[in-house]
Amino acid sequence: MHILMALLIASGDGFDRLELQLRWETGDAYLGTGMLEQAEGEYRAALEMDDRCAEAWLGLGRIYSRREAWDASENYLTRYLELRPGDCAGLSELAAVMLRTSRPSEAALTATAAAEASSGDPGAWLLAAEACLASGDTAQSVRSLNMASLAGGEAAMESATRMAAIDIARGSEDEARRLLEPCAAAGYAPACLRLAELYLSWGDYLRAFEQASACLRLDPSGECSDQASLLLDSLSSAEGFMPPGEDI
Repeated sequence: MHILMALLIASGDGFDRLELQLRWETGDAYLGTGMLEQAEGEYRAALEMDDRCAEAWLGLGRIYSRREAWDASENYLTRYLELRPGDCAGLSELAAVMLRTSRPSEAALTATAAAEASSGDPGAWLLAAEACLASGDTAQSVRSLNMASLAGGEAAMESATRMAAIDIARGSEDEARRLLEPCAAAGYAPACLRLAELYLSWGDYLRAFEQASACLRLDPSGECSDQASLLLDSLSSAEGFMPPGEDI
């Protein structure tokens, strides 16, 4: 160990590499806490040391994606993929940019390539499902959802909830309910909301009220909360329906 340290000190290369790694890892830490300016500073410092530091290019791509500076983000991600061809993380980030810039067909191809390179990452398969559905390839979207569901847990519940939306669009509402009910029972708020919407479309106001209320209770400030609140507001004015607990 002492001999190795002496060699590193003599050459300087080992400490340069360690400093380089420290720079981009610090950038990742800043990015993870939403400190974009600080993260960018660390990534750019890494690139000044070595312009082939792939992790720094990826980090910059992610920063500019969060800023919705899509062209810059795509340029940085493309540079990353030149250094790490076929990498799942880079392909997924690039697919997300393509999706947000109204290029669903390109996004679908890129996201599917990312998922296939991911060794079963459910997030990559969920992105592929979203992109494929946006491109009009429902069959591939369903395949991607099935792959994501293999991970179990929340990924499986999100897959089932998205699959239910596809079934509803196809007119297979009973199948959608079959998928949604166990997810709602397990406390997955988005499934509660979709089930509430389904019950509302059937005129089953009481069950719609129960599921929308469950959604708000489970995730009061989450992505579904505004929609659940709107649904409950619409029920309050529904003819012939009195929410439980309210006096006549």
